[in-house]
Amino acid sequence: MKKYPKGQLVTLPTLRAELPAAIHTLVTSETQSNDEASDAEPVVESASPLLTIFGGRIVGKERRSNGDIIVKGENGIFATRTTWRNRRDQPNIVWEFDLPPQDRAGNPLPTIQKALQVNNALYSLYTRKWHFEQPDKVAALDMLVADVPFIDEEPCTVDEAAQILGVPIRETSAGEPPARLFALNEIVYARHELETADGKPISTGTRGKVVRLYNHNAKHGWSYDVDFDGIGIGWCFERELTPQEPIPGIKITRGAVVPPGGALPPTDTELKRQLIDAGLQPAPLDSLPAVSEDGIKTSDVPEAEPTPAIRIIKPAPMPSEGEPLDPTQLAIRAAQTEVLTTPPTVLVSNGRMVRIEQAYVGEMTGSITGQVFCYGWSVHEGICIFVNIAGPRMAVEAIRAKLSKGDQVSVVPPDAPAVELTAGEGNSGMYHPYLHYLPEARFASLLLVHDWAVTPNYGGKATTFIFRTSDGQATAKLKHHVTQLVNVPVFDAWSVYLYEAGQKAMLVRRTRSAGGIDLLSVELDVDAWSRLITGGLEQGIISLP
Repeated sequence: MKKYPKGQLVTLPTLRAELPAAIHTLVTSETQSNDEASDAEPVVESASPLLTIFGGRIVGKERRSNGDIIVKGENGIFATRTTWRNRRDQPNIVWEFDLPPQDRAGNPLPTIQKALQVNNALYSLYTRKWHFEQPDKVAALDMLVADVPFIDEEPCTVDEAAQILGVPIRETSAGEPPARLFALNEIVYARHELETADGKPISTGTRGKVVRLYNHNAKHGWSYDVDFDGIGIGWCFERELTPQEPIPGIKITRGAVVPPGGALPPTDTELKRQLIDAGLQPAPLDSLPAVSEDGIKTSDVPEAEPTPAIRIIKPAPMPSEGEPLDPTQLAIRAAQTEVLTTPPTVLVSNGRMVRIEQAYVGEMTGSITGQVFCYGWSVHEGICIFVNIAGPRMAVEAIRAKLSKGDQVSVVPPDAPAVELTAGEGNSGMYHPYLHYLPEARFASLLLVHDWAVTPNYGGKATTFIFRTSDGQATAKLKHHVTQLVNVPVFDAWSVYLYEAGQKAMLVRRTRSAGGIDLLSVELDVDAWSRLITGGLEQGIISLP
């Protein structure tokens, strides 16, 4: 800065004229004279010192929503003109710098950091950023970016887009929403990572079916309730779904690009949660009117018969005399001629636990060391459903490992041929173990129960099992399975009919067992059990209460 002699009167206009000139030297180009240049260095025109921070050129300038100004350098650095509060809560204008990422190709970080140090930039340990807070530096950078125009990011109009693309734009009315992409009961897939309202994650490509439609929202468009396979129902925006099954192995994550220091926009999950909490969720449509080929809505056409208020399942007609009957029809005919007696109620003294019989039936073999004894087993169609073994812990664990891998073991009774036990070809990890270890005796007791008995599959034709301790207990358990399986109400008064007719229809059968085990197999055939119920109602064997 210029020095004035002692005693010279310096006026305020003089200072105003001199100060911009002093700052101007920081932001304008200067030519090094031949006298100042050394013999070893060539005479070059040096760029503005502050421009070296930006790689020699500022390529962009924009204004944030809070009024801060952001400029971007050619080397990828961002500088933001913002306001900090000092310890006295007084505003202080600063320029802070955001350096480009470390993994950028041709990393310019060493050059940028050297330029910041040369220009006396300060490093804050609190923000971990370089910044200018000196008034002269702030004013100099203000002058440097003053002539840089703001980036015009306003979207073009429809007419401008039509002119640029060279195609005509179809005119639509302002109040007409776009066409809906998906219809009711249509199969869709998750476009990216989603989650249900109760927080269950939905991975990319998960298959689902549209089960409810919602009215159009002016801001978020169409939305749907989608029943995702094995997860549940989730409310989804149309932009979150796709009609095409994604390619396996590709995972899509949705994000947003924001300038340094900017806040991330809310995700679709957060938007939907806010709409639900605020009561702004669009009203659902139970059904949409179908349109015929003539353009007439089916709702406008008078119906021949009104739709009943309840769903009616018509029973299959019984064949005429002399025609053969299938097992279900035979069971219905047999139930007509018999008097169904209610089995006695079983009183359980210790909560839900009932003792299962066990008796020694032989010794286990299977390429193991140590004696392992078997106290009961049950086999259904060649697959071991239950086995009760005991012996040295290591030998018991070896038997468990062989069965879990799908290998074969044998039970050798003392007075009969050996019995083979296996989980079935290709079935591994199908058993639930119940292990009790007696360390003082170095003895282990293990029950292995097949997954079909522990977790019944009510989604299709499958098989589950009932450990029968009494007819009353088995009747109640069978009624529970049928209730979970069929899509019609099942009443307690029907339990005996289902138990007796189910056995005659070969839907409930005893398995091959030993050691006092009484295990029943239950065929989870929804069609057969539905026919058994509707046929019993039609023949008057059972009735609605």
